[in-house]
Amino acid sequence: MFRKVYVWVILAVILAAAGGGYYYYRIASAAPAEVTDVDVQTATARTGSLVISATGTGTVVSKAEISVGFEKSGVVTELLVNVGDEVDASDVLARAQTEDTEKTIAAAIANAELNVLKYQQALDDLVNADNSLELAQAQVTVVEAETNLTDMQEAREKLNYQRCLDSSIENYEAQYYRALNRYNEILDYYKKNYTELPENDPDRLDALATVLNAENEMRTALANVNWCKGTATEAEIAEADANVTLAQATLTAVQAQVTELQNPSDSLDVAIAEAQLSSAQAELELAQETQSVIELTAPISGTVLSVNAIVGESVGTGAVITIADLSQHMLEVYMDESDMNSVGVGFEIEVVFDALPNQTFSGKIISVDPALTNMGGVSAVRALAQIDEASFAKPQTLPMGLSATVEVINSKAENVLLVPVEALREIADGKYAVFVMQNGTPVLTLVEVGIMDYTYAEIISGVNMGDVVTTGIVETGQ
Repeated sequence: MFRKVYVWVILAVILAAAGGGYYYYRIASAAPAEVTDVDVQTATARTGSLVISATGTGTVVSKAEISVGFEKSGVVTELLVNVGDEVDASDVLARAQTEDTEKTIAAAIANAELNVLKYQQALDDLVNADNSLELAQAQVTVVEAETNLTDMQEAREKLNYQRCLDSSIENYEAQYYRALNRYNEILDYYKKNYTELPENDPDRLDALATVLNAENEMRTALANVNWCKGTATEAEIAEADANVTLAQATLTAVQAQVTELQNPSDSLDVAIAEAQLSSAQAELELAQETQSVIELTAPISGTVLSVNAIVGESVGTGAVITIADLSQHMLEVYMDESDMNSVGVGFEIEVVFDALPNQTFSGKIISVDPALTNMGGVSAVRALAQIDEASFAKPQTLPMGLSATVEVINSKAENVLLVPVEALREIADGKYAVFVMQNGTPVLTLVEVGIMDYTYAEIISGVNMGDVVTTGIVETGQ
């Protein structure tokens, strides 16, 4: 699928081998009688140009391509463009009749206007409502709730101590002793005067009732003394705590009610009314924008690529017309993943289209995808290139989909000194030397190498144009 020019990789030749070659030449020169018919292959350093590139495939694409459709379904009434037409942005491309008529649109607008008026009135009623009486009643309720809370808190505080003051206890004790003395006196009088009478005697029964009443009064007075001297039970404390909590919650609720009445614009009801009004206003705007006949306009300037409808056809909201910006010829380029280092933004390209084999177009890479793409099961680098309009004669056009062979130029050197790569001897990593013939003798000379392909290498320094360098030895006989 991809065609490539692989950059020649120089095989390493160690310095010892280079020295050995030099020693061989010296021996051959000093003792010609021992080695005969040996020729040295040479080449002359010359000026020329060198290009390092990688080859891939390309296809003409548009700078931008957009498909558009109607915003609502309808029946196409007009098609104003054909395939190949040039259009400007905002040009009307087609028209369609929707299900909406002038009457239904007018009715929708009237209904929307009515809703706006209704929700506006509801909002005004909430914001401008006279709630002074309700506010006054709520404020009174707050005062009552505050008083009740204070009473509940004081009652709870008292449970931390004995139930009565010392003065109250003394008073209850005095009442108890008076009741006790009275009871004893009545009991003694009863025993002396009535116990001898029959048990059912009316006078004895009346006297006994008096004794029992005195006893009840005495016991009640004693219970009062004991209660005042005691402390609250767990049940009484729990009940008092609950009363305080309830009183606090009641106060908080009525205070919130007062705040809401003082600030009606912050109430939930007002927020709901405002939202309803906004919704009604939006519906009115939509109704006012509704048209019975809708237009399809061009989103960009460009060339019409396709028209997928005819007059009288019912269409939905899918794509109807496709427009492409062909103002600049673009090329979608695919390179083998092994050439990923040979493709970069700004790299020059040379293009030969399959349909135009005798012309070479130029351009440059403008973008490279950050991820590999799959092309028929092969991982590839995808790039986008821009073709130089000046590289071909007008009015020649390059139709979309036209395929081509693309040469991406990684590096290029023009009018530089070149020697065959066979002349290079790598003496260290990235360091090279050549044997230069001087008076018939090869002399090892260090050189600075620029770019190279599988045939030639650029020499930056160390060798001059016209110098003869060795490229190997040919034995022609013994």
